[in-house]
Amino acid sequence: MIVEFESYVQDVQCFGKAHSVLQLRQMYKQAKRYASDEPIPIVFCRLYSFELLPYDAELHVDVIIDCDTDYIYVPKR
Repeated sequence: MIVEFESYVQDVQCFGKAHSVLQLRQMYKQAKRYASDEPIPIVFCRLYSFELLPYDAELHVDVIIDCDTDYIYVPKR
């Protein structure tokens, strides 16, 4: 599963085991609680064994997490 974290500062993509949107919401909340000095995507990847990918705007992502609004959704294709 490929997850994209969108934010005002930077967009980040990562790859890991497939999860439902509900599971990802809980995982994101947990990562957000632990993130203090580090960006949320870095903490998320470390906690849940996801691998950071080089950003590719052409890559088809499975889920987008908007870090500015905390909105998690499956993009339309």
